[in-house]
Amino acid sequence: VVRNRQEDVFGMVYMVRRSMTVILSVISVGMILLSILIVSRQMKPIKEINAQILRLRDHDFSKGHQIDNYCARSDEFGTISIAVKELHRAVESQYELFAEVMETQTVGTLVTRADNTEVVLINRTAMKFFGLNPKKKDVSIADIRNQFDEEAVRIVDENMARVGSAEEGVSYEVSIMRGDELLYILTHAKQTYLTNGSSVIIFSMTDITDRKNLENHLLILSETDALTGICNRRSGESRVKSAIEEGRGGMFCLFDVDKFKYVNDNYGHGAGDDVLVAIAKTMKHSFRGTDVLIRLGGDEFVVFAVDVPDEAVGRMIIERFMSHILDMEIPSIQGHHISISLGALLMEPDDDFDRMYTKADSLMYDCKKKTGSSYMFYHSSEIPS
Repeated sequence: VVRNRQEDVFGMVYMVRRSMTVILSVISVGMILLSILIVSRQMKPIKEINAQILRLRDHDFSKGHQIDNYCARSDEFGTISIAVKELHRAVESQYELFAEVMETQTVGTLVTRADNTEVVLINRTAMKFFGLNPKKKDVSIADIRNQFDEEAVRIVDENMARVGSAEEGVSYEVSIMRGDELLYILTHAKQTYLTNGSSVIIFSMTDITDRKNLENHLLILSETDALTGICNRRSGESRVKSAIEEGRGGMFCLFDVDKFKYVNDNYGHGAGDDVLVAIAKTMKHSFRGTDVLIRLGGDEFVVFAVDVPDEAVGRMIIERFMSHILDMEIPSIQGHHISISLGALLMEPDDDFDRMYTKADSLMYDCKKKTGSSYMFYHSSEIPS
């Protein structure tokens, strides 16, 4: 009986201990789950506030659903939520102002990452410069480079290789074809380091097309004879000198109008100007675009026909020009026929402009001893046209 009672007692103790173990385990799991639920509930405002701050960092100004509710709380989370909401309002206003300023600028602005050339920002003016649709999203650097020709790409690449080491940045000019219009863009590029350690390159672009066109127009005016539209003496001599330095030989022709004073005296200086304009037009018609056509002054003209190989070809070119002179029709001189006297020579290795001019000048005055248009080659006898 005692033994049976002992077995019953030990069984009961074992059962109670096992039951207590199960109960305590269930209570522990319940407490853990409850703790997780409480912590999760307490962490939810922190997660929402942190998510809002991350959105602000990425320029996403959408608000979380619970931020306004958290602002009504009287604890620390309410205070933090109010601060984040005010920060959201201030940053959004500043970004809207920044975006509006960027879009209304007449200066094109482009920002790319320095390490991978990813486009961070581009305004409407820059999109217009590059011929891109202002509504296009996700503009890439390839979209921009495709707008340049090979020469412009070379200029850009050369300057980009220097931008990292240039403290004040680099400036350069490139041209871009926009349909039938040629744009000239002055660009200043500078690399800047941000507070997060990354670096970007900021491009500021200004349209200088009007200025370049004016410069080109003034350059043309400075190099062109105002009356005839061909080269004046200064630019003509410079072009002949350049051709000689490049090793391009040719034929040098010097001529003037026979009895030009008679035309001015009998028909007026306006008619004399008409004669000079007609001669320049005939020169353009008779010679190639690569030849240098010059009005030295008064009724004296020079032609430097490049790459004329020999005297036979030179004579053929001159005789064609002479026939065109004979065919000129100038109403203001009332049927009076214009003739010229021309001295020609093939350039020799030691010749320069002045030396060729002297040789041709003596030939030209020898031609005036004859009636009608005539020409002579250096070291050759006169051959009437």
